[in-house]
Amino acid sequence: MTANDYSIEKYVSEYLKPLEEKGIITDLRVIPCRCRIMFRLNEPSRENSMKVIIETEADEDHITFFKSDVSAEETFRSPERRFIYQRLMAANKSLNDELNRMSVNTDLYITKYLKPLEEKGLIKDLATCKNHSVWFTMVKDIKGVSITVNLIPGTTVDTVAFSPLPIDINGNGVVTTFITNPINDDHYTENLEKRIQESMSELKVIFDNPLPE
Repeated sequence: MTANDYSIEKYVSEYLKPLEEKGIITDLRVIPCRCRIMFRLNEPSRENSMKVIIETEADEDHITFFKSDVSAEETFRSPERRFIYQRLMAANKSLNDELNRMSVNTDLYITKYLKPLEEKGLIKDLATCKNHSVWFTMVKDIKGVSITVNLIPGTTVDTVAFSPLPIDINGNGVVTTFITNPINDDHYTENLEKRIQESMSELKVIFDNPLPE
C-alpha cells in the first residue's frame, strides 16, 4: 500500500488483520476520526502484554509501545509498513530487556557479590541508586584522587565505570569495562575483582601520563 491509495481501513485489513487472524495480536480497535489504531500483543500474561498505539497518516506512522512501566516510540515511512510484524517483535524484546534490567535486585548485588570485596578492603561506601545501579568507592586512591565506581547491571553483561573525583582532573576521564553478569558467571565476584584491579591499573597509567593542557 502506497501513500496514494492509503486509507486507515486498508491499512488495518492489509497489515493488521492477518496478524489478528494468526493470533499474534488481539483487542484490535480502530478510531478512524483520529487516525488511531490500538491493539495488544497476544502474550501468555494479558496483564503484562505489550500494548500498541499507531497514529497513522498517508505517508508516515508513529507507533508507541507500552509494557508495564516502560515505553518506546518509533516513526517510519509508508514503504516500511510491511515490516510491522518484525517491528512488533523487536519492540517487545527491547521492552522485555528493559524490564529485566529494572527488576535486577541491586540489594542482592551488594550482599552477595560486593560485600566480599568490601570485607577484603578493596571497596567501600556501597550504595544503590534509583536507576537500578550500584555505586561504591575504591579504598585506595590514585595520587590523592578518590575513584568512584558505578556498576550497572545488564541483561547479559554488566557495565562498570570508574570515575576520578573530580572528573577530568588534569585531563583524566572515565574508564569503563564490561563483565558477564552473575546469571551467566558462577565466579562473578572473583572476575569482578580482576576487572577492578585491571581498571585501576589503567587509570594509574592515565594519571601518570596526563593529557597536555
